[in-house]
Amino acid sequence: MHNEPDNKLAAGRSRGGLARRTVAAVVLLVIAVLAVGQWLVGGLGVPMTVCSGSMAPAVLGPHCRFKCAACDREFACGADLPETGRWRVCPHCGDVVEITSPPKVREGDRVLLLRAAFGRKWPRRWELAAFRDPQRPSRAAIKRVVGLPGETVRIRQGDVYVNGRIAAKNWATQRKMAVLVHDASTDGTNPNEHESRWKPADAASGWTRRDMRFSCGGDSADASSVDWLVYHHLRREGNSLIPGPVTDELSYNQWRTLRADQIEAVRDLTLCFRATRLAGEGWLVVRANDDEDRLETWIRPESGSCEFRYKGQTVASGTVATSDPVTEGEVTVSLVDGQWILAWNGLVVLRHERPEAVDASRPSERPWAIGSAGLTMEIDPPRVYRDTHYGRPPGVLARWGFDEPVVLGPDEFFVLGDNSPVSDDSRSWPDGPGVPAKLLLGRAVIVRIP
Repeated sequence: MHNEPDNKLAAGRSRGGLARRTVAAVVLLVIAVLAVGQWLVGGLGVPMTVCSGSMAPAVLGPHCRFKCAACDREFACGADLPETGRWRVCPHCGDVVEITSPPKVREGDRVLLLRAAFGRKWPRRWELAAFRDPQRPSRAAIKRVVGLPGETVRIRQGDVYVNGRIAAKNWATQRKMAVLVHDASTDGTNPNEHESRWKPADAASGWTRRDMRFSCGGDSADASSVDWLVYHHLRREGNSLIPGPVTDELSYNQWRTLRADQIEAVRDLTLCFRATRLAGEGWLVVRANDDEDRLETWIRPESGSCEFRYKGQTVASGTVATSDPVTEGEVTVSLVDGQWILAWNGLVVLRHERPEAVDASRPSERPWAIGSAGLTMEIDPPRVYRDTHYGRPPGVLARWGFDEPVVLGPDEFFVLGDNSPVSDDSRSWPDGPGVPAKLLLGRAVIVRIP
């Protein structure tokens, strides 16, 4: 009984404390909202809606979304022009999606324009920048900065060269700009493509597939003998899927018809997969290309060691993990911007310059293979990506940076759109390629709303 008043007092204090905390939280929220509002009104941050697909797939313009009945995945196609045709091709499995009614057009992505970002320093290479269009100053544009003041810029084989050297992206930027080519988890969902694009190299292979996973028994005791699982790339031509190299075609651009001479093969590719149940004294091997200039990445789980081999010779070595033996891990091998990179669980563990002879070789329709050399393993469905590829703009007279290098002025920038086939940018402006610094509006930050 004597404790009852104290309990009531404690409860009252608890309720009072809760009320005070609630009021304080509301006040702080109001202050934050007012601060953000003042920040926006003051011009430090300005919301914008993207009105073109020149930066797709990183930033989408007005678009339509479709769902594939075969693989149950969604994909976006640009709505830059009125919707035409009665079908669209799913970029995941290659099946045809029939259009039975006019699709809903969604507005472009939202971006936040940070005006103060370039107040004291220039934009960095590969950064998204908003600026006034030099050809139409009343309009704002968003592109990726690739050339900085005073630099010499040239585009060759889809890559950007600055001052005579390839402009290599760092690992984080490379991953952000990667475009998915094929995900093996969709293999077999297309009724017209019953087999997986990943196939054993021969009938005697130990590779098998079950429930979207591949496994190899690693029966070979000879670690120099590799049992290969080979990726066969297919591209759609009309109503058929035909073998061929990876190209710069983008499913977002299905509203636009390209001639064969406007489609370019892409050499800069990345392979990613998760390897599990690694056991044995052998090697996991990843091969790029299928000719004499093949590049091989060798990983030995028992010791955690790894190495790059070119034409049978070791050209670089390292470790994927400090603890051994390694039983599983995410493997990524990248051949982008003249670099040869191995990442293990998302971290770069080995890097080497890609041999020039590989760049001169013909792109292959079998660009990747995963091998077992005396190793037992399972792998999740592999994913193939390509790098953003910068080609010649079709149908225009000005093609800055291709036949001759462009020398930028002391306050000029060279900018490109990720969706190269449709982007109007420094490659194609008739009055010159440079964006003067005075036209910069700020950094563009993507605010994508599902």
